[in-house]
Amino acid sequence: MEGDLISRWSNLTTWRKRCPHLSISEGSEDGETVQVPQVPPSPSRPTATARALSKLLVDDGYTLIDDPICDEGLRMRMSRGISDLESKHHLPAIFILLFDDCWNMAA
Repeated sequence: MEGDLISRWSNLTTWRKRCPHLSISEGSEDGETVQVPQVPPSPSRPTATARALSKLLVDDGYTLIDDPICDEGLRMRMSRGISDLESKHHLPAIFILLFDDCWNMAA
């Protein structure tokens, strides 16, 4: 039973079907490397501020940002993904972190 549950939750095809408009990769070659998300600097967000926001993102799992850090299309796909996970699949929003788009937005 436990093996079936692990197999189902770790099956990338299952997650791709839940949010087909988002991407989820197989992982890194060594299976361990995780790129730490970075909030990019912008004209209204100097490098020091971006670093501080990145630290909050890593330490707390979220950060508030005044200006957009990605294009509207990606924001809409992410919003739809969170909505689909919650309303269609009865999963908490935190599962959005399984998808590459979330980390690409923060990179």
